[in-house]
Amino acid sequence: MNMRDDIRAVLLAVAALCAAARAAAQGSARPRPHPEARVDYLGPNPHAVHAGLGLNVPVGTYLRIGLVGAGGASRDDGRAGTSARADVVARFTFDPFRERRWGVSAGGGLSVRYDRIGSDRGRWRPLLALVVDMEGPRKGSVTSALQLGLGGGARVGAIIRRADADRR
Repeated sequence: MNMRDDIRAVLLAVAALCAAARAAAQGSARPRPHPEARVDYLGPNPHAVHAGLGLNVPVGTYLRIGLVGAGGASRDDGRAGTSARADVVARFTFDPFRERRWGVSAGGGLSVRYDRIGSDRGRWRPLLALVVDMEGPRKGSVTSALQLGLGGGARVGAIIRRADADRR
């Protein structure tokens, strides 16, 4: 399988997840998608810091699909360059109705990452991602979360997303 086939597979998966979310939302009054802003560290081969925007789509009572696009800088062996990524991650939330102050969710999905360091041409690589989120209490119309995970190395992210009063 070449890189074009990998990218097509990721795009097909995103389209299918969006269609499923839209179909599920038409059946009842479900919460709407929540935009999010985030900063992530990925590493160590290469180290990268990304700023990104995403959409957190409720697909069912317990399931959330996160769509993220992010970019930033990467560094490896003293050389610096550019880096970008796109993620599609499904998370199972253990407290969908905000019954507790802090909520935990866990999940996994697909990621594609680009790194161009020094004079190399750069390349896109498909990755599997596993994540655990700890979402904090709601403040006004937003909530913050900390995400830890694996996917091409370690992942640590700080997230701010729009929040409903009675659902995660």
